[in-house]
Amino acid sequence: MTTWDDLVTRALLGIRRQEHDNASLSGEDEGALAGFLERMPLRTAGDLLRRAAVVSLHRRAGRYHTLEDFPWKTFADAPTETRPYPPKQVFQHLRQMLSGTFREALSECLKLMDREGMRIPEEFLPAIFEMGNQEKLIQDALSPSLLGERGQWLMHHNPEKWMRFAKPFDHDLWTHGKSFQRQMQLAALRRTDPHHARELLASVWDKEPAKTRKEFLGTFQTNLSAADEDFLERILDDKDNGVQLNAATLLGKLPESAFVGRMIARTANIFALYPVNIETTLAYTPPAVQQPFSGTSRFAPQPVISYDAQDNTVLRKILYGEPTVASSPFPTRPLGSPAAPAKPDVRPVIGTPPPHFLALIVPNTLDESMKRDGIGQPTGNFPPDRLSGKEAWVRRMIDYVPPRVWRERFGMTSLELIRAALVGHAAAIVLTGWQNAALLYDDADMAEGLLESGFLYGGGNFMLNGGGLIKLLSPQKREDMMWRVIRRQNAPMGADKHTFSMLDGCIHAWSAPFTAFILEEIIASLLHPNRPPEWSRRRVLGNNSPVSSWLDNWGLFMDPQTPHDMMPYLTTSASKMLGDGEAFQKLIKLLTFRYELQHTLGERGSS
Repeated sequence: MTTWDDLVTRALLGIRRQEHDNASLSGEDEGALAGFLERMPLRTAGDLLRRAAVVSLHRRAGRYHTLEDFPWKTFADAPTETRPYPPKQVFQHLRQMLSGTFREALSECLKLMDREGMRIPEEFLPAIFEMGNQEKLIQDALSPSLLGERGQWLMHHNPEKWMRFAKPFDHDLWTHGKSFQRQMQLAALRRTDPHHARELLASVWDKEPAKTRKEFLGTFQTNLSAADEDFLERILDDKDNGVQLNAATLLGKLPESAFVGRMIARTANIFALYPVNIETTLAYTPPAVQQPFSGTSRFAPQPVISYDAQDNTVLRKILYGEPTVASSPFPTRPLGSPAAPAKPDVRPVIGTPPPHFLALIVPNTLDESMKRDGIGQPTGNFPPDRLSGKEAWVRRMIDYVPPRVWRERFGMTSLELIRAALVGHAAAIVLTGWQNAALLYDDADMAEGLLESGFLYGGGNFMLNGGGLIKLLSPQKREDMMWRVIRRQNAPMGADKHTFSMLDGCIHAWSAPFTAFILEEIIASLLHPNRPPEWSRRRVLGNNSPVSSWLDNWGLFMDPQTPHDMMPYLTTSASKMLGDGEAFQKLIKLLTFRYELQHTLGERGSS
């Protein structure tokens, strides 16, 4: 018993009921304290309190310890570093970014350091590890060689803290954890061993509630492969519609799967190709091409937009004729065609008229095989598709047919198919399906055709996903597309609602001419007296400003050398913006920071 325990016992029982013996002091109370307490009387409550004060002071003062007093766990030293530090200037850049200034440029800085054969200095490892636990871009940039020997040593000995995103699979947590913890463990295992993850899920599948099954199935988005097909095919027979629909969606991402084969077979006869008869042609004079703004010609060549005799907008009246392909086995008429002779729809189409148009033919019934594949099930899209039941059936089938199938089936290019669909009566349904298929199967040809056609047929049934489609193009084609899209507007950038989303999809290192062009367009939009709502002062300067976010995002892909060469012009333009120039000034500072960073990391640091 320690002295403190003895004093507490005496306080509870009374000093006369408990005998006290200083010889019983434990090792903690030996030495000077024992000798001092022997000289203190213990007859009254006051004596007890004085002893308690002395013991309390002694406990707070502490004592010297030796290594033998603690069960130390020893580690081997980290291996000797093989990579050098970055230049000293980069230390200051890292401090700025980790403190929140230009934080969005950190992933670029880390990639540059890795490319130049440098390592992260030890003092920044804890903060960068913490950011890596929260941001995917930082995770992707943290290669083992960039971490250095010390970083890998820290990660190995304390993965719970230093590398939570790389935490290994915990079987006990998978077995006994809560639903969200088990889902996280399954997702972690899918990243490293998808076969084991699938086997684990199959072993407990029938015991899990529908909500949990649906959540677990979401982990198959990671490392989805043909090896998962058999398991997903079995899940198509699940009693829960949500689980069944998720399995069908995953199977649709496997272009060689039996599921996609069934969709291809079902769509063999849903289109009829009709000849186009032009009854009326109205000439249209195109608007004048926007003149280049001051300053652009010094840095970027201007695109030349010309119009030939056939490049007119015409109004075409589509007259029904005999289909040129075999009739569909489905006993129904083409979607949207009149039941009796009537005035057909009139649709504007750009360019020379296509020789044919596509008429959509829908099935009358929904068989069990179609239901099993998720056709006819509510998709849960928001906003919901405003389609009738049969139209939704066809749309879902088209969603899972690779666009190459249509090109091979009709012997037409993607652009020819799109133009044929545009003059038909189900353009929104068909083109939405082709857009979804292009995004699902990374079909750059169909994506380019949709963007090239200028199809902006909006409304409740369709919205062009310009940002998603343009990501499928090569960097050069992305920039060429943006040249045409922005220049044909003859208005400030952003007058077309798709421009910003398409520019957000240009996630590559921009060329110098393209950077100069976009900077010029931003300046013109901010200085334009009749700028569109996207460039209003509230949206440019307000809290969580969308325009400021757009500028920051674009600034990460711009060529930083170009604005450095244009700095006098940019500074003069910013001064003319008065109160609206704050977001633009921030963009200039970001580009300047990136220029300094790239210039500095071009020089090798010393170890």
